[in-house]
Amino acid sequence: MALMAVTGKGLRVLSPFGTDPKVLLAALKKVGGEVAAKDQVSQEAQMMVADGEQPISLMPIGMGEAPDQIIRSFTLAEDSLRAAVTQQRAIETTLRAFLEMSWALSGIPGRKSVIWVTGSFPFYLESYTSVPGDPTLRVLYERMLKSFADAQISVYPVDARGLLSDSTYAGDNAGSIFSPADTSQFDQSSLDSLKVFAKMTGGVAYYQTNDLAGAVDRAVQDSSSYYLLTYYLDRHNNKPGWRQLQVQTSRKDAKVRARAGFLVTSLSVNPDLTHKADVDFALASPFESTGVRITEHWLGTSASGDKKKVGFVVRVPAEDLIEESDKNRFDVEFLAQAESKGVAAGSVGQTIKGAAAPENLAKLKADGVLYHNSLDLAPGQYQVRFVVRDNLNGRIGSVIVPLTVN
Repeated sequence: MALMAVTGKGLRVLSPFGTDPKVLLAALKKVGGEVAAKDQVSQEAQMMVADGEQPISLMPIGMGEAPDQIIRSFTLAEDSLRAAVTQQRAIETTLRAFLEMSWALSGIPGRKSVIWVTGSFPFYLESYTSVPGDPTLRVLYERMLKSFADAQISVYPVDARGLLSDSTYAGDNAGSIFSPADTSQFDQSSLDSLKVFAKMTGGVAYYQTNDLAGAVDRAVQDSSSYYLLTYYLDRHNNKPGWRQLQVQTSRKDAKVRARAGFLVTSLSVNPDLTHKADVDFALASPFESTGVRITEHWLGTSASGDKKKVGFVVRVPAEDLIEESDKNRFDVEFLAQAESKGVAAGSVGQTIKGAAAPENLAKLKADGVLYHNSLDLAPGQYQVRFVVRDNLNGRIGSVIVPLTVN
C-alpha cells in the first residue's frame, strides 16, 4: 500500500509503497489540510457551471424577473466566473494525477485498487459515455481511462462528506436562485458520478456514511482477491463509443463485480495521436513510469570542448517492444534529457522501427533491445530522465537517474 494526495499542485506521494500500516499512519499525521479551490466559491456558483453551461454573467437576464432575483444574479456573476475556472483546473489536476498514478503502476502485474477518498468527481458523469466539454480535457480524460484499463486499476471512491442532510432548510438556500430540489439534485449528481466512475473501472463507491474507516476497510476486502479475464480488442471495429462488458457465472450464490466496459476512442485505435503529449508528460512527471521496463548504465566520460561527453546505454527486454504476433514489428522512441535545478540542460533521442528477423529474435530476447548514445554536459549535478515509448500501443517507461559530471 502507498498513500498519495491529489492537491492543487498535482499528485503528491505521502508514503511510498510498503507493507507496514504504521508507516502510512505516521505519514498521514504529518499531512496538512487544503481547501479545494472549488469549495472557495458558493454552491450556487458551482451549480451554474457543473453542467458546462455559460456562467451567469454571460447569460441574458429575462424580462419580468423579480428585482431581488436580478440583484442576486449580478452578485453571483464573479463567483460563477471563478467557479468555471476552478472547475477546469480541478478536472485537469485530477486527471493528470490519475494518469501519473496509472503510468507508475502500469508495469506491476495483476489488478490494482485505488481507494479514493474525495468530496466529488470534478465533472458530471451522467453515463459511461460522458466526457468533459473542453476538447483538451476530453483528450486527457480519454487518455486517463485508457491508462486505467491498461494498468488494470479499479477505483473505490469513498465520499469524504459522510451523510448528506436534507438541504431544504439549509442556510445556503436563503435567497438562493435555486430551489431546494435543485440543490438536492446537485448533491445526488455528485454521488451518481462517483458510482458511475467506480463501475467503469470495476470498483464500487461508498457514500452516505460517516464510517469512513469502515468504508475503506470494505474496499480493501473487496479487492483482496480476484480472477483476471482478458480478450483481444477488435481493432477493425474502430467506431467510437462505449463497449459494454458483462461477466456471468453459473454459481447462483456468487456475486460478480467486473469492469462495466471500456470507451473506444481514436486514442484506442491509434495511440500515436498522443505521441508528443505522452513524452512531454513523462519528462515532466516526478514519478517513474513502469509500462516499459528500463535499465540504464553509464559508459564513462570523455572531453568535448568545455563540456564532457557522458555515454550511456539503455536496455529494454525485447518482449516489451517486439510484437511477435504481428510479424515481429517494433516502433520505439528513446529519449534522454538532463536537468539541472529543473531546467533542461541537454537531450538526445531516436526513434527506431521495423521488424526483427526471425533468426535474430532469440539473440534479441537474450540481450534485450539496446540504445547507445551520449550527453554533452558541463560539470555539475544533474537528474537524467530516460523515457522509452512503445509507439505501437502507447505504453511508456521512464527512470530518473542522478548524475554528477566532474
